[in-house]
Amino acid sequence: MPKCYQSDESDDDCDRECSHSPVCNKHCKQQITKSCRKTVKLGKCGRDGKDGRDGCDGKDGKDGEDGKDGRNGRDGKDGKNGEHGRDGEDGRDGKDGKDGEDGRDGRDGEDGRNGCDGRDGRDGEDGRDGCDGEDGCDGRDGKDGRDGKDGDTGPKGCDGDTGPKGCDGDTGPKGCDGDTGPKGCDGDTGPKGCDGDTGPKGCDGDTGPKGCDGDTGPKGCDGDTGPKGPKGCDGDTGPTGEAGPTGPAGETGADGPTGPAGETGADGPTGPAGETGADGPTGPTGETGADGPTGPTGETGADGPTGPTGTGAIINFADFYGLMSGEPGKINDNPNAILPGEFVNFPSPIINTYGSIQRVVGSTSQFVLPPGGIYEITFQVTVSNAGELVLVLNGVELLYTVVGKPGSGIIVGISIISTPLSGDSIISIQNPLSAPPGGVKVDEATGALSEPLSCHLIIKQLK
Repeated sequence: MPKCYQSDESDDDCDRECSHSPVCNKHCKQQITKSCRKTVKLGKCGRDGKDGRDGCDGKDGKDGEDGKDGRNGRDGKDGKNGEHGRDGEDGRDGKDGKDGEDGRDGRDGEDGRNGCDGRDGRDGEDGRDGCDGEDGCDGRDGKDGRDGKDGDTGPKGCDGDTGPKGCDGDTGPKGCDGDTGPKGCDGDTGPKGCDGDTGPKGCDGDTGPKGCDGDTGPKGCDGDTGPKGPKGCDGDTGPTGEAGPTGPAGETGADGPTGPAGETGADGPTGPAGETGADGPTGPTGETGADGPTGPTGETGADGPTGPTGTGAIINFADFYGLMSGEPGKINDNPNAILPGEFVNFPSPIINTYGSIQRVVGSTSQFVLPPGGIYEITFQVTVSNAGELVLVLNGVELLYTVVGKPGSGIIVGISIISTPLSGDSIISIQNPLSAPPGGVKVDEATGALSEPLSCHLIIKQLK
């Protein structure tokens, strides 16, 4: 620990120096106090004495002020979700601990148990403020720092500079999970929900017992006159009354019905002919008569001009093929497996007689397409093992044309491609470069198959 010494300076200087000195140990304070109270002038300073032996460690000093927040600590394990409750008020700030990263907002849980005290660590950089947590337990007092080296002995025994900051201690172990906090207050009642659908009508209950007769109600209003009742029976005939006076003559009655017609009389003499009447309306058209005999064929007319080329017409096409037989001495255009990157052979015909689409001279597997065209490409190959085939245009595999089978069978591919505007293009059908070793085996006719199997490459130019 730094030590204080007496000097021959004035009391004012001594008081000033003592008031600015760092905290001294008890022995140092006694020396300074005693020195500062005397008013006598001290003698000159003697020569610097030898460095004294290190004093014993002083008693623990009072707790220092809270240090800066340490570096962010490791994330604690997620606590169990508490029941939903209202947000609690912000808790008081606990004493400095390691700032944890913001955890997910959990439901209010019960207060956790006090965590184990971690080992003292050095002050870290200011950490980010964590979420408000519960008040932490008071940590244990930190260990006393190591004594700084004794400073050079000066004329006055003031404290030396504070020693270098000690190394950071290891991070203490993670505290135990706290007990679950008390259940939060019930939240406010939510708004009334919408009325549910009316439930089905329940079964009719048993008829209850007949109730007592009620009091007679007041007389009601007179109802409407009811309908006329049925005619009563005829009463006995009364005595004949005296004849009344003769009434006035009645009106003439209506004519009676016409009597039956009399018999037809004899025909009278024929009268003179009347004038000719106007023509009546034309009658409906009669049915079409039978066709007459076919007339002689007329002379052939001159040819008309050639019409424009129709849309969608195939203007150029070709069919190249290969034949495969497994019988010794018979044709087999694809006797070996097609390895990755190798082409399928379609060697016939050597010259395409259907159009200008031809094979590369001397090649059995590559074909020339004119520039700036749109083509429909169809190929069919029978294989005896699993594999894939792809159309290659100018050395580039067109991956959207890949077709294959997981076992033996016929592989059929069909696609539309276009060629660049300048220069002829070359196409071929090959086993993809990414295919596994071993290759694709083109099937051949054997056993009950007497004629060679064929593979075809058909090219149609659409535009």
